[in-house]
Amino acid sequence: MALSVLGLVTGALLLAAPGWRYTAEVGSDVPLDLGVAVRAESPERLRGGLTLGYLPGGYVALINDTVGSLGGYDASTAEVIEKALERSLVVRLHGGWRPWAGRGFYFGGGASLIALGGAATGQEILSAASGQPVEAPRAASTDYDLSTHVLLADVEVGWDFELAPHWTLRAALGGSFTLDAGSEITLRDGSPNRLQAAFSDAAEVWLEETLETYVHTPLVTLAGGYRW
Repeated sequence: MALSVLGLVTGALLLAAPGWRYTAEVGSDVPLDLGVAVRAESPERLRGGLTLGYLPGGYVALINDTVGSLGGYDASTAEVIEKALERSLVVRLHGGWRPWAGRGFYFGGGASLIALGGAATGQEILSAASGQPVEAPRAASTDYDLSTHVLLADVEVGWDFELAPHWTLRAALGGSFTLDAGSEITLRDGSPNRLQAAFSDAAEVWLEETLETYVHTPLVTLAGGYRW
């Protein structure tokens, strides 16, 4: 409750501060999210923003294609990664600076969190982890829920275009790099036995290591906004 009140008071003070500019945006950071954002810029042209979005399956496929083209992992691993990440919630918090008052150029960075997940069969997970098609043992012959979170660091350079009074277009290039990943792989129906629990534990370690090692991607941003 106290944090909520503090947030409201802080927001009211910022809105009342002279010289600040605020922008509401709808756009995409390909291949990371489709979403909406709120951005603020101080009189010194320091910038901050919060984005809420989701990660479409097609964007995960782009990440997989990029990693695969660089020899990162095979198609079976890409399938599990797609099921673990597609339609996840994405939250991004960024800061930056626009150095010149008469120019739209800016640079910045921040952090992104991808959370939620999907489902996969144990045989799909085992095949991906081993790199070979396998006949699933009993522990891997059923369905598992995949719950994941990925924390990334982001950097970008971009330009704010003034299209008309109050209307903006923002374009940027950048990169996103995984800092940490966590996963929970649980049996979809029923309580796991000892063999299934051991399989889940090993699969979680494999999935986390794969996400941390390979999920790094260039970013292309395009967003339209209204500024006041």
